[in-house]
Amino acid sequence: MDAIVIGAGVAGLAAARELQLGGRDAIVLEARDRIGGRVHTLRPRGWPVPVEAGAEFVHGRSKVLLPLAREAREVRGGHYSGALERQDDLWASVMEKLETLPSARERTVAEALRSLRWRLRTTPDERRLAADFLEGFNAARLDRASVKAIAQQLRASAEIEGDRIARIPRGYDVVPAREAREVRGGHYSGALERQDDLWASVMEKLVRALAFDWQEDELSRGAYSWVPVRSMKAQRALAKRVGPLHFAGEATDFAGACGTVHGAIATGIRAAREVAARR
Repeated sequence: MDAIVIGAGVAGLAAARELQLGGRDAIVLEARDRIGGRVHTLRPRGWPVPVEAGAEFVHGRSKVLLPLAREAREVRGGHYSGALERQDDLWASVMEKLETLPSARERTVAEALRSLRWRLRTTPDERRLAADFLEGFNAARLDRASVKAIAQQLRASAEIEGDRIARIPRGYDVVPAREAREVRGGHYSGALERQDDLWASVMEKLVRALAFDWQEDELSRGAYSWVPVRSMKAQRALAKRVGPLHFAGEATDFAGACGTVHGAIATGIRAAREVAARR
């Protein structure tokens, strides 16, 4: 073997695929009895659609992900408040103003949202929605998350039209399955405990429900990553080669796509090219 890839998540499969397309032999080792890592699609008997235990949405038009997610269908709809009142105009205003979130100096997102500059250009409702969106979308504690990292991620998202959200009707596991087809001889923080009354009410009315906790998964120990304040250099450190070892996975993306499937795939390609460049 020219390389051993540890882990058959989308980053590992992307690395193996890139190596083999370059004419190198690679074997993939995976501890689970399935491929995909934190892409995990379930098809319970009696359920009308696949259930995504992990990655669910295709964000924007990523060049490394879209060819693997050809069936993705854009999700269209309105934006509603907790009282189920349509608030499309408020949402559009917040998304536009988030591009001007003060991020010239490093501090927490919470501190940036409390800054005089931000408060002067936003209304109380806009500030409330901005905080809810940043916390929920990034699954990050705003009193610890880096505003510079969030700003970088917003810019990277805009470059690929990240406001376009799509789902894959057949299930997200078609993505690692397609990656694996081109891979030969392989075997395949604190918690956010906030609960809105509306969500609790909906959950009470469900006839059947499934719950997933990636933090308790012994092979993952967490879901997607977010960057604490003054920790952007840590992403580069995670991606740095150590002897013969090269690292991939969404947490090693330092270009603004951490926490995404397309970010994970891009890091797998990057790690494979690092390996190829050494030989």
